[in-house]
Amino acid sequence: MKHFLLSLTILTCSLSLFAQQYDPETVKLMNIKDSVELQNAINTLLKGDEKAQTAVLTYYRVSRNEEKAQKLSETLLKKYPKGNEAAGQFLNKIYRAENFEKMEDLVKEFEQTFGANTSCSISGQRGADLAKSRSLPCSRL
Repeated sequence: MKHFLLSLTILTCSLSLFAQQYDPETVKLMNIKDSVELQNAINTLLKGDEKAQTAVLTYYRVSRNEEKAQKLSETLLKKYPKGNEAAGQFLNKIYRAENFEKMEDLVKEFEQTFGANTSCSISGQRGADLAKSRSLPCSRL
């Protein structure tokens, strides 16, 4: 039963990716056609908080600008070591675990590291709530 619940929670978190809508700031960037206006909007967001910078990261990823996405991801990981990007990468590691025992260990580590500071506490939140939330760090798996 324990393994089933763990699998269900991880699956729900992963599936929430596909149902998620983009952040409004990311959508704005995606709709800007003028390159100067786009760069100005990106520069403004990059001066903002983690959420604003994550919107730019999502834009880079959607735009398939992997080089800029990688650099910004590294910056976010350094600046916000317990932020959304770090939590998302950790959840990806959980998702890719080779067996349930490893997955369970990683879940415990995740909750020790991120549990109190994130809306994606794996054991502390039901799957339905997890899937409905739009501010999940697991949105970047």
